[in-house]
Amino acid sequence: MVTNSRGEYVLSGPLGNIFNSLVAVLRFKKHAQDSNVFGYVLAFDWMVWMFLSAALLITTLVTGIAQGFYDTKRWTWTRFLGKLSDALWQYLENLFMEGSAAPPRRSVLRLLSSVWWLATIVLMNAFCGHMRACLMIKSEVEKIDSVRQLVRKPVVQPFMWKGTSYVGMVAHSTNEDLRKIGRVVEERGTAQPASILYGQELLKRVVLGRAVVISDGTSLVFRVSNVCGAFHDSEFYLAQEGLVSHPLNSFTRMDMDPGFRADVNRVIRHLVEAGLVDHWWTTATGDMSRCGGSIQQDSAATLALSDLWGIFVLWLVSLGFAATAFCCELCVGLAVSKMASCDGRFW
Repeated sequence: MVTNSRGEYVLSGPLGNIFNSLVAVLRFKKHAQDSNVFGYVLAFDWMVWMFLSAALLITTLVTGIAQGFYDTKRWTWTRFLGKLSDALWQYLENLFMEGSAAPPRRSVLRLLSSVWWLATIVLMNAFCGHMRACLMIKSEVEKIDSVRQLVRKPVVQPFMWKGTSYVGMVAHSTNEDLRKIGRVVEERGTAQPASILYGQELLKRVVLGRAVVISDGTSLVFRVSNVCGAFHDSEFYLAQEGLVSHPLNSFTRMDMDPGFRADVNRVIRHLVEAGLVDHWWTTATGDMSRCGGSIQQDSAATLALSDLWGIFVLWLVSLGFAATAFCCELCVGLAVSKMASCDGRFW
């Protein structure tokens, strides 16, 4: 409350809350996402691959048992393992849309093959649909969206607006992570005036990933949206989690008519609910989409080698596995031939 010289109250309590400005964190991320070498495999969740592998092994085992039951020759472990191996390779070939070398002759084998083909077609369509929708599976660039994530990055220096109450609010907060940020700002002396806080030199450090700017969202958006055009290949963003809420209120005279005061509160509530306050705030402060994130290309971009690098890496890995299997089979074949030439004796 504010009093006059006679000690009387001249202002009443605040009117309705007009706007909440959050103390936010300004950060930079790469404009282009990083390609994930194994992004194609990660199109499905790990649980999908786990259950698919389990289904493959169970179907292979049931097929091997069924073939052994219908086999007229004497049962041996060697023959059983051979049937399991043939069934496993058959279902793997089906999984990659390759037809079986020999059609199943028994009803149970036909049923197993039909269900496996049905699952393969469903998974193939889901995979292709996901790839068409995303065009390319890419990993999201690591971002800082909360105070806790900022605390876990000691190499990133937090800068705050010197002389504002935000520095004290963060330093004496009940949140332990906020107090850690406040201690870092005090120890390193990174509380700077606005001319330095939003200057080109500090924004360059933000672009390099060495610093973040902590200030109220209104000032951040207004100042950064006007200067970020100088950083063509950069993308600035505000962290999703605000640090401190800073409400914007107004006060009236104590002797104001209560009915008029209620009418003012009603108008404020209608403006806030209609979204006009947010619209005016966006119009007055600026548009952060000019700083990246919401920029859309007018034409489709040509896919570069970096976009499809993952499939070539997987191809090279498969060639490595094939070469390893060939060497193992060659060594086993040479060992068997040597044992046969030595009448069963290896040496």
